[in-house]
This record gives sequence, C-alpha cells and structure tokens, in this order.
Amino acid sequence: MARTLSTGASIAHYRILSPLGAGGMGEVYLARDENLERTVALKILPLGLTRNQERVRRFVQEAKAASSLSHPHIVTIYEIGEAVVHAEAASGEAEEPSESIHYIAMEHVAGDTLRDLIHRDRTDLKQLLRFLSQAADGLAKAHAAGIVHRDLKPENIMVSKDGYAKVLDFGLAKLTERQASQEGLSALPTTTPTAEGMVMGTVGYMSPEQVQAKGVDHRSDIFSFGCILYEAATRRRAFMADSDIETMHRILRDPPRPIEELNAEVPGELRRLVRRCLAKSPDQRLQSMKDLAIELAEIAEEYDALSKSSGSASGVASAPVTAARPGIGLGWKVGIAAVAVVGVAGIAAAGWVWLRGGVKETASPADFQQMKMTRLASVAHLTDAALSPDGKYLATVVEERGKGGLRVKQVATGSEVQILPPQQTPITGLTFSADGNYLYYLGRDTEAELYNALFQVPTLGGTPRKILFDVDTPAAFSPDGRRVAFVRGYPQNNQNALMVAGADGSEEKRLLILTGPEEILRIGPSWSPDGARIAIVRASPSRKDQQYVAAVSASDGVETAIGSREWRNVRSVAWLPDGKGLAVVAAEQNSPGQVWLVEYPAGEARKITNDLNDYSGLSLNADGERLATRQRRRTANLWSVSAADSAVQRQWTFGNGNEEAVSTVAALPSGSVLYTAARGGMSGIWHLAAQGEPVRWSPEGRTAGFPRVARRTGVAFFTVEDDQHAPHVWKVGPDGGNLTQVTHGGGETVFAAAPDASSILIWKSEAPGLWMMTLPGGELRSVAEQPTYGAFSPDGRSLLILQLQESEGIVRPMLQVLPVGGGAPERTLACPKAVPEIPFAWSPSGDAVIYAHEVDGVGNLWSLSLAGGVPHPITHFTTGQIFAFDWSVDGKEILVSRGEIQTDVVLITDFR
Repeated sequence: MARTLSTGASIAHYRILSPLGAGGMGEVYLARDENLERTVALKILPLGLTRNQERVRRFVQEAKAASSLSHPHIVTIYEIGEAVVHAEAASGEAEEPSESIHYIAMEHVAGDTLRDLIHRDRTDLKQLLRFLSQAADGLAKAHAAGIVHRDLKPENIMVSKDGYAKVLDFGLAKLTERQASQEGLSALPTTTPTAEGMVMGTVGYMSPEQVQAKGVDHRSDIFSFGCILYEAATRRRAFMADSDIETMHRILRDPPRPIEELNAEVPGELRRLVRRCLAKSPDQRLQSMKDLAIELAEIAEEYDALSKSSGSASGVASAPVTAARPGIGLGWKVGIAAVAVVGVAGIAAAGWVWLRGGVKETASPADFQQMKMTRLASVAHLTDAALSPDGKYLATVVEERGKGGLRVKQVATGSEVQILPPQQTPITGLTFSADGNYLYYLGRDTEAELYNALFQVPTLGGTPRKILFDVDTPAAFSPDGRRVAFVRGYPQNNQNALMVAGADGSEEKRLLILTGPEEILRIGPSWSPDGARIAIVRASPSRKDQQYVAAVSASDGVETAIGSREWRNVRSVAWLPDGKGLAVVAAEQNSPGQVWLVEYPAGEARKITNDLNDYSGLSLNADGERLATRQRRRTANLWSVSAADSAVQRQWTFGNGNEEAVSTVAALPSGSVLYTAARGGMSGIWHLAAQGEPVRWSPEGRTAGFPRVARRTGVAFFTVEDDQHAPHVWKVGPDGGNLTQVTHGGGETVFAAAPDASSILIWKSEAPGLWMMTLPGGELRSVAEQPTYGAFSPDGRSLLILQLQESEGIVRPMLQVLPVGGGAPERTLACPKAVPEIPFAWSPSGDAVIYAHEVDGVGNLWSLSLAGGVPHPITHFTTGQIFAFDWSVDGKEILVSRGEIQTDVVLITDFR
C-alpha cells in the first residue's frame, strides 16, 4: 500500500524518519520533533480521508480523548494539528507543499505489541498478566475520566522495552456523561448511547452491545479486555469463525471454548475472572476496570502458588490478602532547608516507626457498612488535595512533567479551572478558608528559595499573596478565621515548634516547642471547633518510635494526650465539627495507612476503612458528613543499568502494586542484590541473583529494611524490629548465613557500612544524630548531632554527610567530606539546587556524589563532582520515578528501584 509520507518529508516541525504502521484510523510514522529534539510517533489522516468528515471527527476525537489523560500506562499525546507536507526532492531541496493533513504527535513507545508477545514470542502467561494488569490500570483511569476506548485488542497495547504496557489508539473512544456514583467506587460513569445502527470496533473483540450497535459504557471495554485475557491464556481468540458475520453471531450467542481444554495450566482464579469479563449481559460482568487491574496484579504476584486445577469458585477477590507495609526506606525528601536534613526524620529517627500491638479497637469495620466511597479524581502525579467547606469544590495539585499546578474542580459537574499554572517549585499543604473564598498553600519563598511560605489565593483564581515565612505544615485556621496555627522546624537545633499567628501573618508566637525524640511531628495541626484546642501529632516520649494525637491548649500551650492509642505512623488529623472526635489517617503495624475516628476526650479509636489501599491526607466539609482522602498505589521494580551505556537495561522484578514494591537496594560483591519489599504485608530483606528467585535473608515474622553492604567483605547489615517493634541493626554473612543481632539499645537504624565491615553509621532513637559504631566491640562516636545522612567512601577513609549550616538566620544544606577518624571537614560544598531527594552515594571512583532527581516528572541519577561544578545526568530514563539505587561492587552497573505512583482522591460519606 502506498504511503502518504516519505522518509525525509516534513509536516509542521516534524521530520519523517520511517513508517511504523497503518490501519483504518490512519498511518503512523516515526518522526523527529525538530523543536524539542525528540523522537515521536506521528499519526496522520491521509488526504483521501480528510474529505470524510466522520473520519476527521474520529481522528480529532482520538487526540482529545487520549490527551485528557495522564497515566504511565496510556500513551502520551503531545500535540494535535493540521499542516501541509513538504516532501524532500531528489536534489535535497523541498518540493512544493501539499494539501494540509491532520496529525497527532504522540509518545513513541519502542517495544512490541501484546499480539507479538502472545503469538510470536510466546511470552509466559505470568508475565503477560503483569502487562495486562498495567493496561487495565490505565484503562481504569480513562473510565474514571468518562472515556470508553471501544477498540481494545492486542495490537492496541504496546509493551515498551523497559517493561511498561501502554494503551494506544483511542480513535473510537466515546466521551460519556459523568454522574456521581451512588454505588461506591465500583460504580463508574454511565454513558450516553452511541448512534443507533453504527457498529464500531474490531470484530472478534467487540462486546455484544457493540455488535448490536447499542449504547455502550465502560463494561464494553471489560468484555473486550476479557477477549484479550482469553487469548493470552490460550493463544487463541475467544470468538473466531470463517466470516465476520458468524464471529459476531458467536459473540452474541455462544460461550467461548473452556480455557482448561486449551491450556490446563491456567489457574482457576484466572479462568473465573475471564468468565466474569465475558458475560453476555453487562450487568453480569465484572463492573470495574480498576477491580480487574487489582485482581490481575494479585494473580500475577501469586501465580506460582495458585492451583492449576482449582475450581473457579476459589477467587482471588474473596481471599484475604494482607496489605503491604508502606514507607520503609522511602521518601527521603530534602526539599527545604527547614526540613532539609530531615530526610532522616523520614527514614530513621522518625522514619523507622513502629506500632506496639495489642491495642483494643472499640469498633470493627462492620460498624461502617453503610459508608459510601466515591472516586473524585484519579491521577498518576496528584500530590495534594483538599475539599471545600461546602463540599462543592475539590482543590488538587497535579504534577505535569515535574511541575505542579493548582486546580479547582467542581465536584458535581467535573468542570475544572487552573488556579496556578504548573511551576518548578512544589505546591503543598492545601487548605480552604472557612468561607471557601480562599485557598491557602505552601510554596517556596522567593526571598529564600529553600524555605516554604504560606500563600493565599482566591478560590476561583487570582494573584497569590504571601502571608507567612518559614511554614512547614499545612495551616489550620481558628473557627473565627482570625488566627492560624502551623508547625515550624528548627533542624539545626533538632527542634519543632507549634506556632500561632494572626490570619494576616502578624503577632507570631511559639505556643509549644519540643526538642529531639519528643518533637512535634511535621503533620498539619487542626483547630477544635470551639477554638480552645489545637490537635497535633507527637512522638511518644516513652516509645520514640510510636506516635499519638494530642490536644494543645490554644491559650497556654498545655498539652494533653487524646486517649492512649498509639500508631506506627500518623499522617493527618482533623477535628469533627461537633468537637466530639477527630478523623485521623494512620498506619498500624504491617499495614498501610487507613482512616480512623477517634473520640474526644476518651480517645477510643474506630477504623473507618479497612482495605489494601494506602491512605494519606484528609479534609472534611463544614458539617462533617463528607471526608476527602487520597489513596496511593506504588509500583516499584528493580532494574540494572549499564554504567557505560544507560540504554542497556534489565528488569529484575515484576511487581505491580504496593505488595512487592522495591524500596531500598544494596549490591553484593557476588553480583547479586539485596532489596527491601513486602510479602504478606510484612517488609523484609530479599536476596536475588541474576538468575533465580528471591530468598528472604531477614528473620521470618519480623519487619526489616535498609540493607547496607560492606563492599569488600560482602557482610550485609540491615534494620530489624524486635518483639516490642523497636528497630535494631542485624548483620548476615555474604552467603546469607550467620544471622546476628548487632545493636541492643532503645532503637537503632543502619545508614552505611564501611567497606571492610569494621564500622557502621547508625541513627539512635534515644540520642538522635549520626553515630559511628566500631565493630565488633560496639564503641560509639558521634559524627553529627543534627538529623543527617552519611555514606562511606569507596576506600573507607572518608564520610560524605549532608549537614545544615545557618547564616544570617537562613539554614542551607551542605555536603561535607569528613575523615573517618574524626576531625575538621576535608571539603564542603553547597548542595545542588536540586537537593538530593533520596539518600545519595559516592561514585565508584570516589570523586563525585550521585543522587536521584526528577526533571519534567522523570527520575534519573545525577552526578556532582566533589570538586564543584555543574551536575549532569548519568541515566536517561524517559518514564518513571527513582525510589532507591546502589552501584554494583565492580562499578559496571547501577541497581535502581523505579516505577510510578498512582493517586485517587475519594469522597467518604455516611461514615458516622
């Protein structure tokens, strides 16, 4: 078939490199974006079809549908346009331009279609299910946005070379009417019918309602996806005949051949799931693509343990699954000097946090059976959200290419306005004023870029106004709106203070200040409805690794614990409008964060949610009947990257969700890897060779994390909780034997190990700061009194630590090289403007610091010479975030944990 465009031709600012494919909805070419110097896939509508207005409409519809979605498993649309073609003549000069052509510039996914993987490569079913789970997760995002694909087939799912499934070709997508769900999260938007009598889709993958040219909704995509699942399991189509008419008849009337007759190895759980997808009636099908994605991920994770002959009645959905424990070794964010070296508070002193078990709950989840949950937003890079007092508006911060913008969405209609455009510096801490007229947020102060300031902006848009300088938590306003409370950190003194000021920023004063382990945690406070008390989160003075909620008198700063309940990690608190209790987001032992109700003053705790999602943040409307919170799901897998050529990569693990997400990694001299991940809801240390299955190296039945390796000897150190859930350092031999507890104090976390295992760097809960412990004797020496992070140089002679230095009242993070034996810094240099976001490492040569940093929403590793200069990237990933990394001992590879975070904002009603 003749192509419309030839190699070398140009359209707009795109130069054609080669053809990629063609179909009923257009032709696709590999092209070069000359403006941004990147490779794209350019889809065009050939000249012969531009006169067909319906084809043009569908072509534009595809761009609009896909471009409205931001998800790691949906192809990214860069631009839609119409331009003339300039073909390159034989002489090299451009010929006369042609007629104008419609085009869509989109992300180029270098990889294979799912059809190729199923039939050509014969990829094993376990791996196919991982890819299909990712694709289903992307489609769930489309459905939540009111978009039905309507042309799902294996050719429209691409799998990139780095293992990411991408849904393509929204050419038949249908925009549907969005309606508020009355059935909770599983009830997605209802559609308006398509034109009667118009059959759209690909024969063999159409739903019965498509075959009959009836109106379709998201459940039509579920049927088509079931056809793809059937094909992945059997290598045969579910509905196949000699003619299209007969194939459509079978879709309407006949069940597909039983999967077990074609492949007896398919687990019963998967067979059951496929049958639910392929029900003829939409009402009898699985009702949510999100549920399908979750079930597929669970089946893939448990695939090897599933019975191949089990009956279909045994389903993953009905089996109890313990959630992954989040947060161990993650989230070392050092964005602001006031919280700069604080990263450690996120990964050590207040980062290795545990919950003492055995606290009785006064209510079970059954008490909240009438509770309803409705999804308000589903975004891959949503970082914050707040509900207005009247419940009509939802404010969100969504990152696009690494820049966060502030949006306000009308809950009832789904319409949305951009309040602040995307900007490089982070926006956090969203709070509505009591009357709903203003939004308050934390942003970088223009006069001290490493500090946060509190800003005010009109809810429907306007010019932001700075209210307060150096604010480290979301603001809480008094009931009369005249005062504001917040927490300010003084990391150079290891202190946090509860501050109160006038709503205009005047008359600032410290209400309560604490030092060290008893510090006020950096969680936004909440003002009681009567204005007499302010709720805060505290680290327990008796159990430094526990947290509780306290009420502080707004008049004199006297603090009173609210009950005796303590949690492993408290994330958000908010008073109920009647003052009789608080809503709290907190995590228990070996569980993700959940939403609780805590009675005041008794402190009895009742769990509202009890599921596998990880919740964070909350806001209540004025009458306390509606609560908005965020659900977070993280995918993080282990990769190795060649140090000589970052394009040479290999994926080691294939998890798809919080369970088995890789958090911290450490390379062994043997070429194998230690990493932290959860299985059965408990984080542990796992050993993985290049060829083999993971083996647990940490003690069974105990939570463990932070593997660190002595790179010459191969001895590994990590942190393990004891029976009272306090952390201690353990070590294990290079072959996994001789497991021994090293520390026995009040709580210790390991940061680094000397190359010869002669000493380790640790954090002590009872005496916060960085300490060096000599082994085997256990002698301790203070390295830094501030919360900080440290690493041994490759030769073991120096330490690299992140320190705080104060000058003229401004605290700045600095990198210092210290002699291992103690003494003055050998070298000090300012951190790069992009302060390291997770713990850094020495380069193998010992002359640079390596750290992770995101640019345009993509995480890569950067190198900064210790002699100074400009940082430069050493990896060149085009998707995903980096959560942890380590160099191989021979310096030839970098081990990286990378993936994506998906966030849903949900509205909870009838929870009281």
